[in-house]
Amino acid sequence: MFARLHPQQRFPATSVLAIGVLSGFFCLLPLETLLKGISGVSALTQFIPQAIALVVIRQYRQHVALPFKMWGYPIPVAIALAGWLFVLLANEGWILLTATAISLLGVVFYLWRERATLKNAVDAEQ
Repeated sequence: MFARLHPQQRFPATSVLAIGVLSGFFCLLPLETLLKGISGVSALTQFIPQAIALVVIRQYRQHVALPFKMWGYPIPVAIALAGWLFVLLANEGWILLTATAISLLGVVFYLWRERATLKNAVDAEQ
């Protein structure tokens, strides 16, 4: 639904509308709460998983060509991970709960979509 493009203007109209409505709602929150929420969700859904993924890819997918070298690896990753964990855990409890709920909701939607995609692929083969 969010990927559908406007027939004439060729932009994701539903996505733009959803972001606009959510932005309007978030404008009602105090700025401090908004910034804490953004930092908590970003740390949990983007920055911490990136640090973990870097280590996992370097450890278990050694055949993948790495276009760069990280000086002092894995120390910079450990420092970044510790910093983002501090940012995440320094937030209030309800922000942690909200960030976790958003993350779990994203995982559920992803798995649901993958299941539907696999089912469609199997049905197409038959």
